[in-house]
Amino acid sequence: MSAWADRRAMPVPRARWSLLLVLLALLPAAEARAATTVKPDLQLACETLSPTYGGCNSSVLAISDEPGPGGTPVRSLVKFDTAGLSLPANAIITSATLNFVTTAYEGDRYNVGEDLNARPVLAPWTSSVTYDTRNGTTPWGAGDFGAAIPSSADSFGVVFDVTKTVREIIAGTRADYGFSVGGPAVDSLEQYLAEGYGTLWEPWLEITYETGCPSDPYAAATSGDEDTVYDWNNVFLQIIRDHEDLSPLTLPAPTRTSRAAAMLNVGIFDVLNSAFFAKLEALSTGSPGAADVCGWQPYLTLAETTATVNTELAVGHAAVEILKALYPLFTSDIEAALNADYPNQGSTPTTSTAEYKLGHFVAQKVLTNRSGDGSTASMTYTSDPLTPGAYRPDDTSDSPVAPCADDSNIATPGWGNVTPFSIASGSAFRPANPGSYSTYAALLASSFYADQVNTVKDYGGETSSLRSPDQEKAAFFWANDLVGTYKPPGQLLEHTRLVALSQPAAATSGDPEAFFAHWTRQGVRVARLYAEVSIAMADAAIVAWDRKFLGAIDLWRPVSAIRLANTDYTTATTADPDWQPLSIDEDGNHFSPCFPAYSSGHATFAGAWERVFEHEFANAEHADPFPLTLTSEDPEAIERSATSRTFDSFAEAAQENADSRIWLGVHYPVDAEAGLASGRSVGAHVATNELQLTKTCAGWTCAETIP
Repeated sequence: MSAWADRRAMPVPRARWSLLLVLLALLPAAEARAATTVKPDLQLACETLSPTYGGCNSSVLAISDEPGPGGTPVRSLVKFDTAGLSLPANAIITSATLNFVTTAYEGDRYNVGEDLNARPVLAPWTSSVTYDTRNGTTPWGAGDFGAAIPSSADSFGVVFDVTKTVREIIAGTRADYGFSVGGPAVDSLEQYLAEGYGTLWEPWLEITYETGCPSDPYAAATSGDEDTVYDWNNVFLQIIRDHEDLSPLTLPAPTRTSRAAAMLNVGIFDVLNSAFFAKLEALSTGSPGAADVCGWQPYLTLAETTATVNTELAVGHAAVEILKALYPLFTSDIEAALNADYPNQGSTPTTSTAEYKLGHFVAQKVLTNRSGDGSTASMTYTSDPLTPGAYRPDDTSDSPVAPCADDSNIATPGWGNVTPFSIASGSAFRPANPGSYSTYAALLASSFYADQVNTVKDYGGETSSLRSPDQEKAAFFWANDLVGTYKPPGQLLEHTRLVALSQPAAATSGDPEAFFAHWTRQGVRVARLYAEVSIAMADAAIVAWDRKFLGAIDLWRPVSAIRLANTDYTTATTADPDWQPLSIDEDGNHFSPCFPAYSSGHATFAGAWERVFEHEFANAEHADPFPLTLTSEDPEAIERSATSRTFDSFAEAAQENADSRIWLGVHYPVDAEAGLASGRSVGAHVATNELQLTKTCAGWTCAETIP
């Protein structure tokens, strides 16, 4: 019996400073592994200031590319003896981090919100390095630094994820010239303790690796096809489009949509991952040891099946069972989707086959895991129409398809109490109160609040003269609020497909140790991507609704704030009783989503989606997906010929998604900022904790027996 059979939704908290402890903590005690961590010797640590300060092997590294004291810019560099490492031939590098211990400079310690980066240096340098020259009189020149690497921080230091760069160095495809650390946009210098303080405090490079499984993962991955993942997600999105007000427990609110997407996609992944492991075993050249990593952890189960199982049919059985349980009114449509390729298997499946047994087993795991998660609990909310600033339904909404006349129309007010898929609770990443004000009176009396209201009043109104034509197109491109669309989570699932299709077709051969660091469209890898995105969005919804309903302030929508500005506590806002948001339905009726403004669900979903992709591609060889053209099916986007927009980064797309709600007139800037930040935290958590490359299979005995 797999130790993952009884997996619970609450994860073990993630430690930051030891990747070895992180990886061990994420595994049940019954599945201990022998991951190996190595730390190459520090060769040089240089703080280079121009014209006269700094030098190599100094006691501190002051990090900034902005002018420091006296207008002096700073460049700090480190090099490690990676050439002196001796790794096994079948080593799979699972992580590599560049670590610094921080101390405050003039009382200012590095803040995780600041955009500090590490970059691999692309040219040799010696201890004679200065800010202007890298080797004697040789200038640094343009192009000497590679792409920035996202950083993370806690109260003790800063950690840079340099896995991809180190993999290339170890593989011999990148020369090791060390790393440069700096801004942009760091307000003041941050000191990083270097070797002058002794080896306990010097910067270090920590590399964790596993030994690989004695099999061919490229061949094993041919057990599943990417089209299976796309097809069943398309079936799901069509259900969301077709869904109307049929049942209060299955309304296509973004909360319920995100939960259903996660259930579907973790089921698809666990089916394909089980088949992948079965084929790995069939192709093996030996028996893996206890420390040999064979692949990705399942979400709920790694089920025992045959190496020849038809994964298209097995996934179909799992998807049919999960979707029918979630959307019983669409049973005939769901069954028909499988019947189209496998006659009668959707409606009257042959239960004796390996395909049915695998799909049914995984589906039951998913449904059992999510039963009792609070999603079917009675969810009621009593609004407070007497307190200025407190949310109340927008009874000025004249849209029959987006009613918000009274409290009964408020969408899933208890969703913040639903059990998450990965994070500890809905409050785990709860944003602080808007402007850090703890009462409505204090918030509404502030200049902060007035700026928020006036911004959305100016840019989000029906007849705004400040909103640009492109901003108006973006507002509707990202909307997808109405019945008949795939909703915000559905749009991001479609965008997930578009990003996946930007990558190379599935490679079927190659160096086994390179498989996990080489992104091509194997079915199991695409399924894992969809599962991670879906888990992140499901938990993002819980975080957003926790903030909307369970914090100290349930903030009213801009339409209420602007129309009732004569009741707030500031003279810096002016009431406009006729103000309407840009947001409209197909008949031109204005509406605002029927739940509190703070924080933005769209922004939270967007931040989660962004971070999953940034983590997914940061440490794998992949095709550059940019410029990336994304799509929309919002009726007003179609009306304005605004169904596609092109972006140069995941962050750019997420930021515009968040900002679009201001231009639509349904959110304040702070809603977008807080939602984006909390969503990014959720996405980073999921990407570093779920479906990780840590699954061992000693003696090929890791799969759970199907009864």
